Amino acid sequence: TYADLLVTLVTDDGLVRYDRLRDPARLEQLRVVVAGFAAASRPTAARDRLALWSNAYNANVLLMAFEASRRPGFVNVEKVPGFFDATPIVVAGERLTLNRLENDRIRPLGDARIHAALVCAAMSCPPLRAEPYTAARLDAQLDDQSRRWVNDPAKFRVIGGRVGLSAILDWYGVDFTAAPYGSPLGYVKHYADASSALGRLLATTRTPPTATLPYDWTLNRAGG
Repeated sequence: TYADLLVTLVTDDGLVRYDRLRDPARLEQLRVVVAGFAAASRPTAARDRLALWSNAYNANVLLMAFEASRRPGFVNVEKVPGFFDATPIVVAGERLTLNRLENDRIRPLGDARIHAALVCAAMSCPPLRAEPYTAARLDAQLDDQSRRWVNDPAKFRVIGGRVGLSAILDWYGVDFTAAPYGSPLGYVKHYADASSALGRLLATTRTPPTATLPYDWTLNRAGG
């Protein structure tokens, strides 16, 4: 199952043991998972759609990133032509790309927390969750993902009195303006640990200056 596969592949810090996909049986297991998402029925409830689409996005990225990493000259997924915007995937019977799945299906559901859940196979992505998203637990899972992401100093940190933000909040800033956050900074403040340097700065400065951190596209491979 996808749940078993994630337990096998994902480390405690949300990186991926891609080397374990060299086992043909395990790779076939991932292919079966991806095929299952392709054949799934499109759910009617928004929460069910969000869980399905998020799982399908991450599973397709896992498979595509592993396959790309085996090709000569691989650098990272950003350098793979068409990785996000041209490589076809199928989810619930619909032919899409990763970008179309994210921008035309997932983002219109209006939950900014999804940016803490979608993992694009790069070190600067949020951590990959070691369990599938489920409609019944989606709120708790997305809150937990947001906390993990915001409190990772590699993704969000104080730099000389500025709030260093993940580039994801720059790329998708409009998504974070919706309630209850009101702004990208509002989202960070909502989830930042109050006892951290980041949390203290956000609590004591109404509108601190911000800086966008460089995005590290190195493959999110466990062990570097």
